[in-house]
Amino acid sequence: MEKIRELAQQLDCVTGNFSLNINTLGNLSKELGNIAVDVKEADVMNITQAAMVFYDIRHKIELLADLMHYTLDDLKDTYEESSKVTSNLFNHVIEKPTAKTAD
Repeated sequence: MEKIRELAQQLDCVTGNFSLNINTLGNLSKELGNIAVDVKEADVMNITQAAMVFYDIRHKIELLADLMHYTLDDLKDTYEESSKVTSNLFNHVIEKPTAKTAD
């Protein structure tokens, strides 16, 4: 029973990590949408304003690219961990009844 409790806690932790990654990706999506609006609304006829807008956009894209990179790495690690926990839980649940029936 203790092993199942431990695996359930690990699964809960992994699920929380997935939730954080999903939230981060949602925020990235919103920010990219904001950037798209900024690009669409930029007055390209006003060179000074356009340069300032695109400088700001370039900076945001660099930050978002880094955040996307780290979020995807974390998401891959979380998936691998969830796969291990799920496999361990499944093996524990399947093996435990067969051990009882052998007695």
